[in-house]
Amino acid sequence: MSDLKKVVLNKEELAVLADKYLNDKATEAEAKLLHAWYEQVADEELIVVISRTKLSLGKLEAEMLSELKRRIAADRRKKTLRTYWWRAAAVFILLLGTGITYRWLNNTSKPKAEMVVTPVDDIAPGKDGAILTLPGNKTIVLDEIANGAVATESAVKIVKEGDAITYVFGTTAPNEQVEYHTVSTPRGRQFKIKLPDGTEAMLDAASSIYFPTAFTGGQRKIQVTGQVYLNVKRDVSKPFIVDNGVMEVEVLGTEFNICSYPEEQKRTVTLLHGSVKVSNRENNKTQVLLPGQQAMIGNSNDMLVLTDVDLEEVMAWKDGAFKFNGAKLSTVMNALSRWYDVDIVFKNTNADRLFSGYISRSLSLSKVLEILRLSEVNCKLEGNTLTLLP
Repeated sequence: MSDLKKVVLNKEELAVLADKYLNDKATEAEAKLLHAWYEQVADEELIVVISRTKLSLGKLEAEMLSELKRRIAADRRKKTLRTYWWRAAAVFILLLGTGITYRWLNNTSKPKAEMVVTPVDDIAPGKDGAILTLPGNKTIVLDEIANGAVATESAVKIVKEGDAITYVFGTTAPNEQVEYHTVSTPRGRQFKIKLPDGTEAMLDAASSIYFPTAFTGGQRKIQVTGQVYLNVKRDVSKPFIVDNGVMEVEVLGTEFNICSYPEEQKRTVTLLHGSVKVSNRENNKTQVLLPGQQAMIGNSNDMLVLTDVDLEEVMAWKDGAFKFNGAKLSTVMNALSRWYDVDIVFKNTNADRLFSGYISRSLSLSKVLEILRLSEVNCKLEGNTLTLLP
């Protein structure tokens, strides 16, 4: 599309075109103009408004998919329709300040809630960073040091490169002298690590991983808290064991996500590829997961296996976004608390309201709160405390 003339639309023009398009009143010329603008807009400009009901997102997807099938020629481009409709849906739910698209999603006559946020109170989104804790409680703040060798412990060198650290052994094989390290991400940070066996891990905010500098014996065992994505290096002679205090996951080589935030009401293991065996430490019951399945333990301590799992929602954090599909307001606010390092206070607010939607994690907190305001969530930000008002 680089040979096309740049299409520039201000907010008012875009609002009018989007309103006509969604109401099937746009001319072919107007539709082409809107599609041309869409092809050139940057991904970070596309924001989906969170809707108030679980059904709204499904309705949005169906409506936009129908529009795309009817309006976009089959030879427009080679990308799959599934990828295209999600981006296109985002285009028409931009935060325009007019409320046009919001009314289409969320038909209500209630007045919009007021939001109190001043520029000085705005909070930047989270970023890459973590704390490495070595034996003797020696700590290294990884986002404050330059790339290169971080430390040498026993037979292993720890090397930082960008948003990740790697454990590299020298020319000799790892000996029996094993130390244990912890990589932890505070609120507002995320980080990647390559473990001594080559397993790749990515930590979400407020998470940790505890592991040895060498995997000796008949298994590879680590402990995690919070949310961690793992792509396990295959080794049939040494099963990989992940313990989060409630569940234990055994794998040979696979890709999965484990989430165990204490403030949430459930602990989950979601399998992306391969096969894992999940054990409930409370009653020692086990379940073998297939790709696309999720093991979940709630307050009852019983383990359920879910087969209809929205993998995009589960992995959105790793891809730089929040995605909610019928999530409670408390779950939404917990996610914001971890990523923006803010404390959440509910004041007579219904924390069980359901939300669905998609928001980039690169937005500042004030931008996210503006989106929430469209769903009548009244917020007040003071310093690092975000209060939800009636």
